[in-house]
Amino acid sequence: MTSSSCHFRQRLGLSKSTRHTKKMNKYLFSLSLIILIHATGCSDVKGEEKETLEIETASGTVTAESTTVDPIPQTITPVTGDELSHLLALSDPSRQFLYSYVKPGVEPTLEAYDLAFKRWRTSKSTTKFTDEKVTEILGGILGNRCVADLNMEWVIVTDRYGTDYAVRSREREVMAFPFSTVLKRIESGENDFMFGVFETIKHTLKTSDVRER
Repeated sequence: MTSSSCHFRQRLGLSKSTRHTKKMNKYLFSLSLIILIHATGCSDVKGEEKETLEIETASGTVTAESTTVDPIPQTITPVTGDELSHLLALSDPSRQFLYSYVKPGVEPTLEAYDLAFKRWRTSKSTTKFTDEKVTEILGGILGNRCVADLNMEWVIVTDRYGTDYAVRSREREVMAFPFSTVLKRIESGENDFMFGVFETIKHTLKTSDVRER
């Protein structure tokens, strides 16, 4: 069983000037990746409503927690051109990371990346793959898997807390923040989240009460 809880995004400088900042909006389903519904997010506000979800998958049960807080204004801009090409290309160097910590030729599933991340965290040498590089690689893998399999698109989200890359559903008001998801796991020392986050987003997109765009 995989479990998750609500977490804020944190600030981090990545290549291409990616910034990760705190964000608060209205619904959040998190399992290492922050998912927003109707412009949603995570908060420490007392009295907020929380709900635990159990999602059945072919690999077992994923447990996620949703939190409802008040929304804040946002500007959402689709990523295009060279910036989009850079994000889509982040999947390319990921195989080297996967082969280094699992084994050459392993199938690039999200579960395999979970194992690679766990082994990277416990390895004695992180010179080749720094925290920043792993955030970029795994955030790119997670985001691009959502784009390819869940009909989502890369966007830039800006509000009073800062600016961050996200993936947004083309059909429903659901967004997720892959880079912040990975960064939070590095800081908290949590493992086994890539598969669970993807399945949580997938489940959220199928939820009947999620507003259509």
